Amino acid sequence: NHNCSFLGSSETLIEGDVLDKMVSMDPVSWKYGYDMNVYEEPVEGAMYVMGVDSAMGNAGDYSAVQVIKVEGKKKFRQVAMYRRNTIRAEDFAVVVNDICRWYNDAQYIIENNGIGQSVAEDLFYEIGNDCMISTDKHGALGTKATKETKLDACRMLKRMVEKGHLTIVDSDTIDELSRFEEVAPDVFRGAPGKHDDLVSALYWACYCLQQPEVDLDGFTQGGRSRSTGMAMNDEMPPP
Repeated sequence: NHNCSFLGSSETLIEGDVLDKMVSMDPVSWKYGYDMNVYEEPVEGAMYVMGVDSAMGNAGDYSAVQVIKVEGKKKFRQVAMYRRNTIRAEDFAVVVNDICRWYNDAQYIIENNGIGQSVAEDLFYEIGNDCMISTDKHGALGTKATKETKLDACRMLKRMVEKGHLTIVDSDTIDELSRFEEVAPDVFRGAPGKHDDLVSALYWACYCLQQPEVDLDGFTQGGRSRSTGMAMNDEMPPP
């Protein structure tokens, strides 16, 4: 274990003194070559959520997944992260499904902007994954990234980390957080020339934890929430 140095300032989403106290860990294993760092393998009966951010696969931005374990109503831990910038949308959908199933059918939020819509549709229609939580006001699969939804998700991430409710252990995630800055009033993104895909997947995972489909009130220590049904409304047809 080691402390991660950072270039944080007062303009970063997470306060600098909090970033400075973050301690990274070495993965216990890897999957998909070295694309996925695993810090804790799935525990039977445990509850997990995920955040998913998709990219074009053209060696630019990264497609990313963050996996968060629910250890209590206000206690969460990062247990895995995946990222790759050369994976096609249809292949990324397969990876997201695999990670979701491996971590006990983890419920997840996926951003549906751009190529994310194709990934969400492949997950639901082609693969048949029913763990996606859809919050799009227009009825589309997934979650639309708007200034309002991203700000809500960022605020959730900030609050959970600064209050000590969420433990981050991945060094690459910590590095991105240290350079995730306010570039305009209430608008945050990575510093110029720096990636922020892991942070995006992380704040969507936090956003997932705040959705009514995730029953934190029904969570019991060492066990999964009592609410394990479909994330989509069973009475409504898919969009």
